[in-house]
Amino acid sequence: MSMLQKRTYKSGFTLVELGVVILVIGILASITIVGYGQWQRQIAKSAVESDLNGAASAMESARNFNESGYPSTIPSTFKSSSTVDLAYSWGNQKEFCLTATSTRVTTVIMYIRSSESKAPQDGSCPTYTPPPTSAPTLASNSVLANAASLSWTAVTNSTSYETQMRPEGGTWSTSRVRTSTTDSYTLPTAGQSYEFRVRAVNAGGSSDWSNSISRVYVPTPTISGISGEYCTSAVTMSTAYGTLTFAIAPNSVASQYLIQGQDGYSPRTVVNSSGISGTRSEGGYSSRWGYESGGSGVFTVQGIGPNGERSSTAYWNSRTYVAYDC
Repeated sequence: MSMLQKRTYKSGFTLVELGVVILVIGILASITIVGYGQWQRQIAKSAVESDLNGAASAMESARNFNESGYPSTIPSTFKSSSTVDLAYSWGNQKEFCLTATSTRVTTVIMYIRSSESKAPQDGSCPTYTPPPTSAPTLASNSVLANAASLSWTAVTNSTSYETQMRPEGGTWSTSRVRTSTTDSYTLPTAGQSYEFRVRAVNAGGSSDWSNSISRVYVPTPTISGISGEYCTSAVTMSTAYGTLTFAIAPNSVASQYLIQGQDGYSPRTVVNSSGISGTRSEGGYSSRWGYESGGSGVFTVQGIGPNGERSSTAYWNSRTYVAYDC
């Protein structure tokens, strides 16, 4: 008897269906891997930022208890986490820069620099440029009326200088930047003393401020009158003597006066920086000066301040003389 064979077929996935399933699984795996990597990186970055902030705080605390400034190493009071490699990159008493690298995700590298933002930044510490180590010295200056001219010594490794002025004991002005070793200021108020200072600057920072110097704006004296006298019998027969009287300008701070008489084109300094020659009279000073007999002249007075400052020059023209028995 012939028997009928019954075939049974089991249903399954076609090649196309298997391909779709594999593709979906691959996409899901990629999303998971990327997400996990970002999560790992964020954890690593948070750990690096935390360590940098903690180390920077320890540096600030150390400076507060150290008159000489920031320490040259990270204080031992701070311990970094096991997943962060923390390093003191460079610094000095005024600033520092720290670098931290994650040991789990080595591409996470950040730094914190005291002179920039207080927050950690991506990357490594920038190249260190040391600031000028010494301050300039205000070497010389002159003041004529309200114009103050300053000069100072050059400082190695500086690219520019900052100068400031203030009324003595007042608030310093905004810094002015100069690339040379000279500067000039206009003094606002007659009779007022002003202070000046300077410091050296480069990309790495600035030096300490220099010594400060004080200079005063000396007002111009007011000449109130002049009378001339000459002698005919003394040894100095060819020389006449005159008395120049002048008043002191308001708010005058001059401690000395420079008086000159000119005969023709020859100036004669009769009262120099050594002091006043003569006696004080009502409303001003009197001084005797040499003057050629029979001449005519222009007479000038300058006030001299305590540091050699000079006022503008006051002029007087005179041709009046009276006989004087020498």
